[in-house]
Amino acid sequence: MGSGFISFFGFIPLMIYMVVFVLGVYVSILVIRALHRAIRWQDLSIWEKQSRMGQPPVYPPER
Repeated sequence: MGSGFISFFGFIPLMIYMVVFVLGVYVSILVIRALHRAIRWQDLSIWEKQSRMGQPPVYPPER
């Protein structure tokens, strides 16, 4: 019973760490994708402004 008890109490924190790790990876991927989208949109809008000197800006930027 002693070894089973120890392995049981070693298994639950491992599961918790795995869940936290997977959630952290998932959240970081979502944050990176959102940042990438925002940076691309800013680059497009800056490029639009530079290429259309003197013309009114167009939102959202055309693809």
